[in-house]
Amino acid sequence: MPKTINARYQLAQVLGQGGMGIVYEATDRLTKQAIALKQVQVKNHLSLEDDFDISDHRLAISREFQTLASLRHPNIISVFDYGFTEENAPFFTMDLLQEPQPISVIPAHQSLEDKVQLLLQVLQALAYLHRRGIIHRDIKPTNILVCDGRVKVLDFGIAATGDGGEEYAGTIAYAAPEVLVGKRASEASDLYAFGVIAYELFAGHHPFNTRSTRELISDILVTPIDLTPLLSYETKPLANQSQDNQEPAKDATKEEEISTNTKTIDLSFDLNSTVAFDDLPTMPEIVLLSTEAFQLSLTGIISKLLSKDYKDRYQEAKQVIHDLSRIIGNNFPFETQAMRESFLQAASFIGRDAELTTLLSALTATKAGSGTLWLVSGESGVGKSRLLQEVRIHALVQGFTAVIGQSETEGAPYQIWRGPLRQLVLDAELNDSDLYALKPILPDIEDLLERPLNGLAELNPEQAQQRLFAVFAALLHQRTKKPLLIILEDLQWASSESLALLTYLQQSLPNLPVLIIGSYRNDETVHFEDLFEQAEVLKLDRLKPEAIVELSISMIGAAATKPQVRELLQKETEGNVYFLVEVIRALAEEAGRLDLIGSTPLPEQVFTGGVKSIVRRRLDRVAESMYPLLKVAAALGRELDLSLLRSIASDINLEPWLLSCADAGVLEIQENQWRFAHHKLREGIISAFTPEEEKRIYQQAAQAIEAVYVDLENHAAALAYHWGQAGDKTKELQFTILAGEQTYRVSDNLGAVAYFSRALDLVAPLNPAEQADRQLLIKVQMAKALGRLSRYDEAIQLLQECMDLSKETGKQAIRAEAVSTLGRIAIQQGDYLEATDHLLESLSLFRQLQEKRGLADTLVSLGQSALYQGDYKGATQHLNEGLALFRELGHQSGAAYALSSLGMLKASQDLLPEAIRDLQESILLYQAAGNRNGTAGASMNLGMITDLRGDHELASEHYMRSLSQFRELGDQSSVAACLNNLGFIALNQQKYVSAQAYFLQSLHITQQLNDQWGTANIVANLGKLSFESADLPAAKKYFKQALQSAKDIGALPLLLEVLEGFARLKAREGDMQMAVALLRLIINHPATDAEVQVAAQEFLIALLKNEAADTATTPMLPQEKLEPLDIVVNKLLESK
Repeated sequence: MPKTINARYQLAQVLGQGGMGIVYEATDRLTKQAIALKQVQVKNHLSLEDDFDISDHRLAISREFQTLASLRHPNIISVFDYGFTEENAPFFTMDLLQEPQPISVIPAHQSLEDKVQLLLQVLQALAYLHRRGIIHRDIKPTNILVCDGRVKVLDFGIAATGDGGEEYAGTIAYAAPEVLVGKRASEASDLYAFGVIAYELFAGHHPFNTRSTRELISDILVTPIDLTPLLSYETKPLANQSQDNQEPAKDATKEEEISTNTKTIDLSFDLNSTVAFDDLPTMPEIVLLSTEAFQLSLTGIISKLLSKDYKDRYQEAKQVIHDLSRIIGNNFPFETQAMRESFLQAASFIGRDAELTTLLSALTATKAGSGTLWLVSGESGVGKSRLLQEVRIHALVQGFTAVIGQSETEGAPYQIWRGPLRQLVLDAELNDSDLYALKPILPDIEDLLERPLNGLAELNPEQAQQRLFAVFAALLHQRTKKPLLIILEDLQWASSESLALLTYLQQSLPNLPVLIIGSYRNDETVHFEDLFEQAEVLKLDRLKPEAIVELSISMIGAAATKPQVRELLQKETEGNVYFLVEVIRALAEEAGRLDLIGSTPLPEQVFTGGVKSIVRRRLDRVAESMYPLLKVAAALGRELDLSLLRSIASDINLEPWLLSCADAGVLEIQENQWRFAHHKLREGIISAFTPEEEKRIYQQAAQAIEAVYVDLENHAAALAYHWGQAGDKTKELQFTILAGEQTYRVSDNLGAVAYFSRALDLVAPLNPAEQADRQLLIKVQMAKALGRLSRYDEAIQLLQECMDLSKETGKQAIRAEAVSTLGRIAIQQGDYLEATDHLLESLSLFRQLQEKRGLADTLVSLGQSALYQGDYKGATQHLNEGLALFRELGHQSGAAYALSSLGMLKASQDLLPEAIRDLQESILLYQAAGNRNGTAGASMNLGMITDLRGDHELASEHYMRSLSQFRELGDQSSVAACLNNLGFIALNQQKYVSAQAYFLQSLHITQQLNDQWGTANIVANLGKLSFESADLPAAKKYFKQALQSAKDIGALPLLLEVLEGFARLKAREGDMQMAVALLRLIINHPATDAEVQVAAQEFLIALLKNEAADTATTPMLPQEKLEPLDIVVNKLLESK
């Protein structure tokens, strides 16, 4: 009789044998399907670590098999099943390929295009594996088979995830140099092995001598690749180039063709042009012009794949796909429909650690002989099946037999038991009559066992069922040597007979090593667990937001981390795995590829008809008497406010109402909070409102909020919406203004603009006098929010309108607020002279009005203006006065605002410890007040001081954190400041290309915002960059532009900083007299920033030391003969 494994797989001939194990042709007795079965040799699969525990090894192998079974890709062999034999030897089953050939034996006469097409399929498989975090580690021709023109990558016996150990067990002839010296296998090492195969395919032989292991290892590590056998493929022009543009082929061996001449980086920039930049700068590679054609050739691609240094190789398979596709003039798809489905259907197990731990404890108890019944509940699509798959994996590792049953909506009697029983009877020790009793579950039992059965005389239905139950129980009692896991999915569709059998078997479980886990949809079954009172129940909730992102990454890669993608997936699915897959599938179809999701505008809503029908079906289950209150609850929001519901329906007992709605799957409780089970359920209720019903329900909701809560400001947004839906425009206006003020306070500037814009629409129909009063208030508030968003033109227009209106109405308080806001906008634009004029006017008005809050705001703004103009004494006075007033008023954000400015003032005076102290206190106060904009600004300032202290890494962290926050808040002015600061760090680290990219991005924003100071500052930094790059003409041009701008806006500290750049430029040009004169002027000027002053002093000392020995040097001008600053500036501006 043929040998069998686990009574299921009948082995036939050996298909192959190697160091890692034996591959058999086999037959699956359950499916009658011919398969391939690989039995892994444990002793050869062990880690190189001497202390590797065998149980750990079994788990590691099972993990690998789990990974294999989850892979679904057209160019990767499909793994069907896996486990351990009776002797604990690991095995897995897979496709049986018909007449496969290793890729290396492809006929030499095949065309270039055919060979490249095969290699592209291999790369598709590698791209898929690497995206799943899997390194193959044994890429070689015999593991890449070709069958009917399709590539199949196989033999993952030593595959590992990307974070695995550093040991290597692959084939030396295809091992990358770094792997041979003990470094970790990586995507790059897989691509090296692919490169060797590509070389063999075109050259007809391995690139090195493989007969001697010692010589082979030496060649791999140090011997250059001989590319001459590949050059014959370069005689034809590239398919994607026209014949007219084809250059003559060049001899790649000539010395002049491999010169190291590099292109000069062009740092010039037209300040009047408009340029769009990506969010983050890229580092363009410095290309050898003479080798460009070589790099795009087949020889060049293979050469790059076989680079000795992994950093010089391709780092991603898709990069190779792109370049190889160009060779044959083909736009080879990065992603086919089959590939897309492989990602969607094989998503990683994420977000269920606690639930898994619970069920693993049940496994442990079962193995000790104490079985039980577990019920896993959850709504459709939440991930029940995926959790049970993971439990099965661990059961196999622990030596269990694991079987699965699946119920169907229109299934036959005992349908859910058919799968488990088919496997269990294969090695059952039952007589014919017992086996015959199982025919109601397995009508084909005789064909399955390949023998006729002589059954008992026909029994009546009751007797037959009792007999069946008894035989099934006896079958479980035979499993004493090997524990058993039975998984029953979708119990909600199980027939009454199936549930009766489960009830019967449950009685025997405590004394058996048998664990039964059943899953059911709790949105389709009411009180299912009541049928099994002794069962343990585990409810599966939706995934948390961070798990949604992690799971999405496993399906679509880095695209899932894009904020707009993340937010859409969270909004549309709320952690339902099924919805998540469906949403991603829909988005991928729209985008064309999974990894392109988010690269084009995303829809506001993904599902329409399909989900609506699901929603309607669930809502129809709510009792009619429960519906009126449910409608009001829907109007009030996703989460239920029980206080409001009691106020609205004081005659209703809420507890039974909540439970009834929960039984219908419409409501749920999470962390002691009742809410609609899905937002689409709530939307489904609201969408069915009639116009009259809508007004009445929303009026009820608004009135309840006003009746129950005293702090209406915190409910302003809800009240504005409810009264608007109810049609009460007066009430809507009242709470819309309040909501705008509230959102502005928490830095939701876009939200504030939207509320104030709606408020302006609402005041339009009012009488002129009332309209003017309301408009003044609204427009000033809206202008402030627009200013934070750097929409200065809109803000200034509104403020000018306010000033005109205030003259007509005599509203001095509004005028003071408007003028003060104009002053702050002028500061943001770098127009300090105009800013000071506005702020002094508003200061006078606020003092007349005795309005301390406005006075404090204006004092701090005056302090900032003085700081930027180098008036440190005036800045100190204004900022301290403003801070004292804010502390007196108990205004946290205001005090934080003053402290942040004081921190920068002290930093300018080289008082760094005091500056850090002020900024840290500022951040704490902003955070306590919930002011995100202020927190981000103070964090950016702290980054500047950290950079001054020489900690560039920590400074970059501060800047990147602030950059992210400012982008989220829409504060473009601060985004530009962060980018400029990051550019300055890169400049100091001599990363010139990166610095240029940061500066130009920042410059683009400041020009759009008409930010004169910001533009001048960045231009000055571009001058420094040009100077460091030895482009003196460009440096001079930038310095002159920055000097002119700083002079025009009265930014004295910036002007002096630019002069310091001019001093270095003059010294480089040999004009030492002018350089020293400029340095002395900078050092002795009271407005010079401390950092600039120190730099000037150090440079002056260096110049004087260098010139001391030079007797021919012109004597330095004495300090008293230095020309005034304005004359020096004008001379520099007029110079050529």
